[in-house]
Amino acid sequence: GPGFEEAARVLRWLLPGIVCLSLNTLIMIFIGTFGMPRWVIVAPAVFAAANLGLNLVAIPRLGAAGAALTTTICYAGLF
Repeated sequence: GPGFEEAARVLRWLLPGIVCLSLNTLIMIFIGTFGMPRWVIVAPAVFAAANLGLNLVAIPRLGAAGAALTTTICYAGLF
């Protein structure tokens, strides 16, 4: 109903990021079977830091939708 419109909007922003995260997890596990290259560890740390920085800007302006948007952007970048 109308009381859940905000939650639905946040979910729509977050779903593409969840798909990217799922695919990225599968790829990282596959690559990890051949050894652990340094970038397999560094890349997620870099994008986690980027996500935190973007959240500091987006959440005060856009609220939960901003957090979902920045998370999707970072997960897509990581993928």
